[in-house]
Amino acid sequence: MDPPNVPPQGGSAWRSQSRWFYSPSWTKNHDRVFITAMYSQARRGHKQVTRTPNMHSLTYAVDAVNNHFGLTLNYKVAKKRLERLRLRYNTFRRLITDPGFSWLPEDNYILAAEPHWTRIVAVSAFP
Repeated sequence: MDPPNVPPQGGSAWRSQSRWFYSPSWTKNHDRVFITAMYSQARRGHKQVTRTPNMHSLTYAVDAVNNHFGLTLNYKVAKKRLERLRLRYNTFRRLITDPGFSWLPEDNYILAAEPHWTRIVAVSAFP
């Protein structure tokens, strides 16, 4: 018998989730370059003070992605992607800090018993 809440290999729901988050115009490699550039700017002191991203940092990150992949993304696309990444991170962090949930980094799965999932889904729908 499978462990609770471990997705089936090759399940269509998991493929569609990946397809939704990564479109042909934005891939995991784009995210890697984008996040690395944003992180390097934060280390240099160009930190985000408010919820609005620092214009200098975001422009630098857009240029890094465009130069690395030969794209022509603009500030608006990058800002939207940053908001999506922030939303996903905060959702993940909120879920992992909830008692009863654990993260399996080697498998990239969140593990919890069925009652915990039912409680979380009833309280809040995740994006």
